[in-house]
Amino acid sequence: MALIPQGRRADLEDLGFDPGSYTCLLECATRSAGIVVIIGPSGSGKRTTADALARRAVTHGAPQPLLNEVTSSTTWSDAVRTASLGQPVICTMAVPGIDSMRERMATFGTAPGAGVGRITAVVSQRLVRTICV
Repeated sequence: MALIPQGRRADLEDLGFDPGSYTCLLECATRSAGIVVIIGPSGSGKRTTADALARRAVTHGAPQPLLNEVTSSTTWSDAVRTASLGQPVICTMAVPGIDSMRERMATFGTAPGAGVGRITAVVSQRLVRTICV
């Protein structure tokens, strides 16, 4: 769990990933032609994680990833097309879990499995309520 002070940009190290997940996520984000999808409910910090991951990937020598919120077949197709050109992509999708992600993608009207082979990682996250005294 991580508490990020308001008004401060989070670093990937600040977000509370365990060491193994951190290493795996960074490796996936620095691969060319790959898509990292960050899912969770609205307000769960997906964009914060995406921004921190993109900054860390660049400092590890990867090209600047495309940051994309997947809301339709068009935005998903853009992500797949960009990844197929060799550029890393980090997407966010406002869904509660992996099953909902599959259901949402099915509603896009794209061919079943279109672009799924380009996904290198899926991160599912939630905010945890804390009481600060």
